[in-house]
Amino acid sequence: MYKRQIQAAVSELSDEQLDNLEYNDIKNEFTRFNSLLTKLETKRKEIAKVYKNPLTEFESNFKSSKEPLKEIIDKLRAKRDEIDEHHRMLRVDHVRYVFEEKCELAGIDKDTFKDKYDGYSLKKYFKDRKIELKTETIEEIDALVLAEYDRIEERKANIEMIEDQAIDYELPADPYVRALQNDTPLVEVLKQMKNDRDAAIEFKKQVEAKQKAEAERLAEIEAMAKQSANEEIKAVN
Repeated sequence: MYKRQIQAAVSELSDEQLDNLEYNDIKNEFTRFNSLLTKLETKRKEIAKVYKNPLTEFESNFKSSKEPLKEIIDKLRAKRDEIDEHHRMLRVDHVRYVFEEKCELAGIDKDTFKDKYDGYSLKKYFKDRKIELKTETIEEIDALVLAEYDRIEERKANIEMIEDQAIDYELPADPYVRALQNDTPLVEVLKQMKNDRDAAIEFKKQVEAKQKAEAERLAEIEAMAKQSANEEIKAVN
């Protein structure tokens, strides 16, 4: 209703008419339109007051009335959370037991998967309303343990290979084992061992060559000294 009245009033004065108004006419039109806006604002406030007061009163009453309800809800929530946490801890304990048992059978550290206990404690991994893991969860855990067992066995085999190679190359094994344990690929470790062996052989050859040259030089000096001594003896005789 008010929108139509405003549009009708505004349509009475076009931009072209506005440009042609005299100063006094502009003042009069300003007063007329401003008065209309003031009346509309006054009416808006009156209507808002009619609706606002009952709403404010209702909200105040509702806030005080709902407090007992909120208290019982908070108590129920706390009790629910307490029970949920208790059940969660039961599931965590069961997951820990399963992992530790399977680690023991595989001969690996029982705490290997302790960072996975919380993740597998979610209800979706358990049978409905039971502290018992689903079959597919058990299979997933078996796969994790087996993969870790294979990884450890592979690491042992790699270390043995490095130790055997170190004996063949006459190198200390410890630096290369540490490199493997620091996640250097086996092929890179073996390549480095070969390079170090080749470097050691080359160094040995160089040392031997220098020693031989030095021996030959000393022998030559000794021979020259003997020859000189013999020549001096002949000269005396």
